[in-house]
Amino acid sequence: ILAGIGLSIAQFGRIGRNYAAVHDSKIVIREIGRGEVIGACPRLRTDWGLQAYFSRYGQVSLDTGLEEDYSYYLGMDGCIPDTAIFRKTDLDSEKYFLFEKK
Repeated sequence: ILAGIGLSIAQFGRIGRNYAAVHDSKIVIREIGRGEVIGACPRLRTDWGLQAYFSRYGQVSLDTGLEEDYSYYLGMDGCIPDTAIFRKTDLDSEKYFLFEKK
């Protein structure tokens, strides 16, 4: 029991296996603000962990509807919005990219 308690205390505040999703959700939320709905790559539709981080840390919803309906769009390698409509922001992200409508 003491070993379990010690391990729990040692891990407090550390991000484990999904560092990129937590890191990127927090920096995106700082950029766009809380309570927003942003467009997202359709491949992120079933990434429940990522959606949970956005909801937990900033009440931000990811929607995979028509990309032109949103001021911001969350993409990733191989899944980006139309660059005639969006420009990539210069956030220091790990895995996901934030795009802003031009």
